[in-house]
This record gives sequence, C-alpha cells and structure tokens, in this order.
Amino acid sequence: MNRSTIAQLIRLSLQQPRAGLRAVLALDLPQGAGLAALALMAVASSLMLHLTLSLLPDDEQVVIAALFGSPVYTAVMQFVVLFLSVVVIHILGRGAGGRGRFDQGLVTMAWLQFLMLVLQAVQILVLLALPPLAGLVGLAAMVLFLWLLTGFVAELHGFVSQTKVFFAIIGTMILLALALSTILMTVLGPEAMTNV
Repeated sequence: MNRSTIAQLIRLSLQQPRAGLRAVLALDLPQGAGLAALALMAVASSLMLHLTLSLLPDDEQVVIAALFGSPVYTAVMQFVVLFLSVVVIHILGRGAGGRGRFDQGLVTMAWLQFLMLVLQAVQILVLLALPPLAGLVGLAAMVLFLWLLTGFVAELHGFVSQTKVFFAIIGTMILLALALSTILMTVLGPEAMTNV
C-alpha cells in the first residue's frame, strides 16, 4: 500500500463502488486489521469534526459542542456507531442470503469512513475558501454516502440488485431512528425530545 495505490482505490471506489470495495477486500488484510482500521477512523473522524467546529461561528460552536462533547467522547461514540453499523449490516445481510463475513464488514465500514473523511477534508477547504458553498458540499456528501453504502453492501454480500439494497438501507435507517426515538422518550421522557 502506497499513496498511488490508495489514490487509485479512492478513485475507483468513487466511480464504481462495487469494484472499489472488491479491490480493497482483495488486499486480504490480516485478521484484526478491520477492527484496528475502524478504531483509527473513529479517532480521525472525531478530530476532523472538532476541527470543523472550530471554523464555525461561536454561537454555532456552543450548540454543536454541547451535542458532541470532547474529542475523546466523540471518538468513542463514533466507534460504537460504526461497530454497531457493521453488526446490523452483517445480521440483516446474512439474513437476506448474503455471504459477507464480519471481518470483511469491518474493513468495508472502515474504508467507507475513510472516503467520507476525504470528502470532509474537501468540505473544510471549501468552508475556508467559499463558505456559501459548504452547504452544497455537505449535501453532496450525504448523497455520496448513500451511493457508496449501497454499492458496498451489495458487493459485500453479493447482492445483484442495488435498488433493493438502497431501499433496504433507507428502511433500516427509518426503523432504527424510530426505535432510538422511542427508547429516548421512554428513558428521558417526552420533554427531553421536545427540548432537542
């Protein structure tokens, strides 16, 4: 692995997500590399997020910092979210007849997070150079995330139809959001959700 190889993998993944992930998984990384890469991406994501926060106006920094807390807390929460995402993708994928292994799922999610970090770095540059366009880059990042996640999950589990995978992802996100909201309302009470 060198800069040239990584650049080629990034370009291939953005153009053809399935082929890009196939090339990453073909590297046959050693056991445990996926979990280590996931932890590294969680730390990098936390640092990138807090760097982005430092560029925002003071009033926005206060509100967002209250949600994310310290970089260490953010990194831990990011790792938990990423790991649980791998678990959900593995369980649902295998339940639908997919063939992806859990260790491959870890590598897949780590690679997806790496690509999103690259885009976040671009967003920071845009925020510094052309602040009004930062929102458009953020919207593009959301679309790209869904595009990559759909292709990656389809490739990981060997699913033919990316359309079915896409709608399964959207449906799962909605169900998880509803479940999380219900749990928060049960634990914290309806008032907490009103104040968010």
